[in-house]
Amino acid sequence: MKGQGLTGIFISHNMHVFQSCDRIVAMARGEIVFDKPTAETSIDEVHALL
Repeated sequence: MKGQGLTGIFISHNMHVFQSCDRIVAMARGEIVFDKPTAETSIDEVHALL
């Protein structure tokens, strides 16, 4: 999709999204609590936040 200039939204509680996403956005109670490019974060950082 990226090569075609398309955007996709993948909603998951599974951290395997790191393998296929460019950006990680986490929400809690309807509010964005985390938003970083995947290359600038880690699974541990996201786990610690949630």
